[in-house]
Amino acid sequence: MDLAHCSSHPLFVKTLEITSANYLSLELVSSLINKFQYVENLIIKKCNGLRCLRVEGLAKLTSLSVLDCVDLKSVYVEALELKSLRYSGFLCWFSLKYWMYLEHVKLDIKGRGFHRFNHRLYNPLLHDIQNFNTLTLHGWMFKEVLGPLLSSKQYFKFRNLEDLCWIDSCMEDRKINSLFAFLKICNSLKRLFISIDTQSDSKLCIDEHESTIKVQKGKLRSLEEVKMEGFRNEVDIMLFKEHLIGVFNVEPRVVEVRKGMHDRCLLRIPKRHKHQTYAYGKAIKSEKLKYTYKFVEEVEK
Repeated sequence: MDLAHCSSHPLFVKTLEITSANYLSLELVSSLINKFQYVENLIIKKCNGLRCLRVEGLAKLTSLSVLDCVDLKSVYVEALELKSLRYSGFLCWFSLKYWMYLEHVKLDIKGRGFHRFNHRLYNPLLHDIQNFNTLTLHGWMFKEVLGPLLSSKQYFKFRNLEDLCWIDSCMEDRKINSLFAFLKICNSLKRLFISIDTQSDSKLCIDEHESTIKVQKGKLRSLEEVKMEGFRNEVDIMLFKEHLIGVFNVEPRVVEVRKGMHDRCLLRIPKRHKHQTYAYGKAIKSEKLKYTYKFVEEVEK
């Protein structure tokens, strides 16, 4: 697009995607956006060099995606009709103003982005996401950014959160503890999706004492389904379900998601032999498991 010859009048398009804007055109990104005052879906992707993004004055904007802009340090959004916000990249500063209908938020934040940062600066963001229906979050961000903020908020709850996507590098005990600490303040949660990404926190320091943290029992009465993707083996999924039952006294439908294959539902069945479980119809011995399980493939009707 030739920015110099853009009309001075508002342009009527539903979707605008700005991709790989170079350093010469970055200063014109804001003015370009303002020319599309009635855009509904705005995508800003791989604009390296863009450090500050302001999105405002778009009366019809309902969906905003900011993806992989590696130098971005701050995002300011003022959009009354915004319903969906997706951000992918390194941690930056967020300011969301005058939103009323925003429900679905995906924060695919892959690392700090700052050598030093003050987690208190993200208190407004925590206040905003408190009311969302759908949220995607990395485990490390809860541990290092939101967790310290929540430690001083005794009665904080995610009042409307029904769908949570949790991304982490594994589901070892210390990771499960962090997730369960978050789930304790999600009383209205109905669906949980856990995605294992081995690169999720590869560059972040890990607290050696984190595994000693014990999570007290909580309540998740509305939880209906847990979907799990990227787990190393079946036993890890079974152990997670047992942890879930033990801490929250709830037994939702647990499904293993497999790319290119049918999903599998995990069933708990009467125990036939001590320390024995089932996968693919074959017995698997594990002294860690308290119950006997079997995976059943889900076939489309």
